[in-house]
This record gives sequence, C-alpha cells and structure tokens, in this order.
Amino acid sequence: MVQAYFLLELYSMMYLCGKKDSLYGLKTHSKIISLARSSGMAQPTFTNTSEATEDLDSLWHEFIKAESHKRTIFAVHQLDTLWYQFLSIPRLFSHLEIKHELPCPEDYWAAPTSVQWAHRQLVNKNTGSSVPYPDAIRRFLSPEGDPASIPAFDSYGAINITHFLVSSAREISGWSTMTGMLSMERLEPLRTSLLALSPFIHSHPEASNPSPTWARQRGRRP
Repeated sequence: MVQAYFLLELYSMMYLCGKKDSLYGLKTHSKIISLARSSGMAQPTFTNTSEATEDLDSLWHEFIKAESHKRTIFAVHQLDTLWYQFLSIPRLFSHLEIKHELPCPEDYWAAPTSVQWAHRQLVNKNTGSSVPYPDAIRRFLSPEGDPASIPAFDSYGAINITHFLVSSAREISGWSTMTGMLSMERLEPLRTSLLALSPFIHSHPEASNPSPTWARQRGRRP
C-alpha cells in the first residue's frame, strides 16, 4: 500500500504537475507517512531464520523481502526531505524514526539468483554488521566519528544521508536569513560530513541507480 501511494505521489507531483494534481500529491504524501508510521515500516522486519536457513532460496527470498521493506521506507524518507528542500514544506518524517540499518551493498541486492547472492557475500568478505541509519548520521556529523568504520553500503544509503545533510544546511540557511547571523560552527560539520560521504558515492551511474529499488523483485521467483 505504501509503495502504491508512493508511485501515485510521484506521478501527480513530477509528471502531472498541475496545481490541483500537486495538492493531491501532497495530501497523498501525508497519507504515506501516516501509513508507514502506523504499520511499523520504520522498524526492521524479523525473519524466521530457523525455517529460512534450511534452504538457500528461502534465505535469499527472506533477504529480498526485508531489504525491499527497508528500501521502501528510505524512498519515503527521500521524498519527504525533497519536498522540504524544493517546496519549503516542513518534514513529516524524522530520520530518528528510521531504525533500519543502511541498505546493503548493491552487489548483494542486484544478485539475480540465490547462488550468486551467497557467492558475492563470500567473495566480498564484508566483516561487521551494518549500522542503523541514525547512528550513521551521527558518525558523519561527530568530530570523533569515523565514517570509515561503517561497513560497506551502496549509494542508495548515501543518497539518504546526503538528503539529511542538505536539509540540515537549508535549516541553517533559513535561520541565518531570519537572524542575519552566519553560524559557521554549525555549517562546518555539514561541509566536512559531505566531503567524508563522497567516497561512498559511486562514479558510475549504473552502480548508483536511485530509482525505487523494490522494483528489483520483478522477475524473481516468488
């Protein structure tokens, strides 16, 4: 349901673009946030590993389900920050509400079969578990934080962190406009964080496709 509303909002806001359609899109946005919040989408899903681990295909499909759930809520978060940046509409969804870890590396998510999915994880030998999204934000913003200590994640996660940092910069810009003061001590951590984030963003477009990635499930066996 959240995915359906999301596509309707994109269509009304970015394709139809009329005043009436845009108003409908914004109303749809508030419904998306409310539905995502009430359904617990911001919380990680828990899989029955005792059943899934008996079969590699079952384990892979559990991974697809959980990762799709995660990436859907990150897409909603992206849209929420986007309207704030472009339309000055107050954000309805705080990054602190998202309890998910950062999206997995693109190689895992793009694997066409369970065998290739398992093989890519073994080859990459990615040590350590991923970190929750709010914790990743703190690591990038804190002077004592070490972004390099965050296990590998793809550019889809980097997009969400970038949106948060840009939105924060916009808040500071608005505060400076209203007060007539420039807060360099608040801007400098954001600048440093954006620079620290650049190594996590791939240079090849095909490796950093920000489109709604739940569509990757199409063509996979149920």
